[in-house]
Amino acid sequence: MELKDYQKRLQVEFIELDLRVKKLMAFIYHNKDKELGLSQDEVVDMRCQLYAMQAYRDALGRRCVRQGIEIPHPELYTSGGNGN
Repeated sequence: MELKDYQKRLQVEFIELDLRVKKLMAFIYHNKDKELGLSQDEVVDMRCQLYAMQAYRDALGRRCVRQGIEIPHPELYTSGGNGN
């Protein structure tokens, strides 16, 4: 299936966001904040940022799956037989 321009952009956006989420998760969960001496407020804000990014990625993932756009691990973005 040939993707439309907006679908290609959606696919690229999903892949880029997924990578950013993974990098931020690794940073937070490997305690890099302590190495850098970040304040508790900064860490809290980074976690809030991560949660928002994850929610956005999940919404993009579900849209991609419904439209038949190829993404990594599409099974993570379906909640039923029809991807809704």
